[in-house]
Amino acid sequence: MSIQDDKTRIKHMLDAVQKVVNFVKNRTFQDLENDEMLALALVKL
Repeated sequence: MSIQDDKTRIKHMLDAVQKVVNFVKNRTFQDLENDEMLALALVKL
């Protein structure tokens, strides 16, 4: 794997993390426990 491939993978990971952070803003752990759709969405990201 090349350095460019590594950079691309890391960029994708950072993009996914940003989506998760935005998605869970103002949510609680209780929300995660009670909302199967939320939990599955986070697992798929």
